[in-house]
Amino acid sequence: MIKIILAVLALNLIALVSKTTLGLPIHIFDMDWEKNIPTLIETLLFLAVAMEAWRARKTASAALKRGWGIITGVFLFLALDEWLMIHDSLTEGIRTTLNTTGILYFAWVIPYAGLVLIFGLIMLKFLLKLPQITRLQLIASGIIFVGGALGFELINGLLKGAIGADSVLYALGTTTEELMEFTGLALALTAIMRHTGFILPNIVSTAISRPRTTIAILSLFLIDSVYTASINDWNLYPDWIEAPIKHLIK
Repeated sequence: MIKIILAVLALNLIALVSKTTLGLPIHIFDMDWEKNIPTLIETLLFLAVAMEAWRARKTASAALKRGWGIITGVFLFLALDEWLMIHDSLTEGIRTTLNTTGILYFAWVIPYAGLVLIFGLIMLKFLLKLPQITRLQLIASGIIFVGGALGFELINGLLKGAIGADSVLYALGTTTEELMEFTGLALALTAIMRHTGFILPNIVSTAISRPRTTIAILSLFLIDSVYTASINDWNLYPDWIEAPIKHLIK
């Protein structure tokens, strides 16, 4: 898992260097972009946490089943939210309605901060019933993830409004935000796996052993990614990739 995160980070740094020094954006590897490789991996991490929480629910005591079930549902929603850009779609409407600027430039943080508070209050009793090591690891993962997703989003909103999205400082801010999200998810997944005693299979070997499933997932990702990129003029892919998929969808 660490190797995957480091690989995503390395590709993101290549994209940032290319964009900030050469003026050549490589959006397919950029953590601050959507429907690309980092987005796919983060979505899969959300799904992995949801599946592992469901596994924990199956063997949990009656007092803990509800908590693990809530975690499963929340992370399934977060997976959908990440891939379908639900929170991003809220920003424009909230920003216009409330006239938010500065640290609230990305206005979606307002309702989501409230949801995080409600989630924390609901899960407090559940956390207190967990073994100490699992409780501490999950709390740490939550602090890291929320610190990135909400905390650094506030900072990046301020930076974007003040110096623009093409600045090196903003790029470093978004990279830190995404890295904290990845780290928080990885820590949460590790904590639940240790709690259940389940070891996640090697992703590469699993993908190779199930070629049809792997090809189907990657094909759906590519079609949706290229379609979304093409209708929004994101320039994620070269024309020779976008053209046949546009034709297929039409």
